[in-house]
Amino acid sequence: MEEGKTEVEAPKRGKGQKVAQSCKAGSFLRAARLLLACALGVTALMAICALIISRVVPENLITLGIILILAWTSVTIITTFRKNERARTAAVFSLTSVVLIAVQVLIFTFGSSTAGFLRQIDTNAEMSAATTPVDEVLATPFVLYISGKDAGGALSDVNQLAIVNPKLHRILLINTPRDYYVNLAGKQGLPDKLTHAGTYGLDTSIETLEILYAVDINYYVQINFESLVRLVDALGGIEVDSAYAFDEFRVGVNHLDGNQALRFSRNRYAFEGGDRTRGENQQRVIAGIIRKLSNPSTAINYPSIIGAMEGSFMTNFGSENIVKFAKQQIRENPNWSVNSYAVDGISAMRKTYTYPNQFLYVMLPNQTTVDEAKRQIAGVIGN
Repeated sequence: MEEGKTEVEAPKRGKGQKVAQSCKAGSFLRAARLLLACALGVTALMAICALIISRVVPENLITLGIILILAWTSVTIITTFRKNERARTAAVFSLTSVVLIAVQVLIFTFGSSTAGFLRQIDTNAEMSAATTPVDEVLATPFVLYISGKDAGGALSDVNQLAIVNPKLHRILLINTPRDYYVNLAGKQGLPDKLTHAGTYGLDTSIETLEILYAVDINYYVQINFESLVRLVDALGGIEVDSAYAFDEFRVGVNHLDGNQALRFSRNRYAFEGGDRTRGENQQRVIAGIIRKLSNPSTAINYPSIIGAMEGSFMTNFGSENIVKFAKQQIRENPNWSVNSYAVDGISAMRKTYTYPNQFLYVMLPNQTTVDEAKRQIAGVIGN
């Protein structure tokens, strides 16, 4: 009998142990899910706050995101206290919560870095007296001067004007060769190479181009070689349509990384046209960057793009204007058309304002091409 009794009671103790273990496991899982729900709520608040201070995400998208996040967080918390919930359902909710937490941490990183980037633009901008900002950048055409500094940081080797019509979503790029022989603004006497204007300050370059094309320049952005490399790499490379085969580049579409984009932009000795062709290639690189920036798929790379550009350029375009264009691109995804034109001239040797005692290579302006540039600028601006 004693042996029989022992045999009967032993299974009962085993079953009790299993029930106790099951209760402990259930309690542990419920506690883990509660922690996940709390983490989900906290990261949701962090992400929402970061998006608000970043300013680039349209308000309607932020509102929609808040509703979805709160709804999912509520459902997650409620299901945590449900009895007899299937293990598969609990696993789905838990895994989804983990994914959402990771996404919200990325959103927080994006929002925080964007906010810091925009603050830096306003803090570091050297407001140029030569520019005349427009009242509303999404409604009024404007001219942006793109200046590229040489390795020494003084000469302006890149001199591109971007004429932007935000209503028609049109951009016209006007290239002026670095050796263009022009009268420098505020300097009496000999004309000089346009690149030398940079040694007298950004204002001199801006005012000189304003005089040449009889147009007001509203904003500027000044970059260097390093910032170009970092930007293109952050974009994941760009597509550029080359008219020439040189170095490692072929005729037709080329996918360029940052260093390739720099080499593509700088080479002038491989062409009969020299600096003329280099300026056209610079326009192709700028157009490739614009196309990539306006692509909706680029939005997921915004944190790396912002990080790449931080501290590597100077502009007076202002954070508010950047925010307006970013929101419009996210909300409407307009298709921007980019056209280019380059003024031309005749090669010559002349003394210059900066070096009055020696002859230097210059390009004497072809007035017909300058007049054509003026006509095209007026066509985009709408005058």
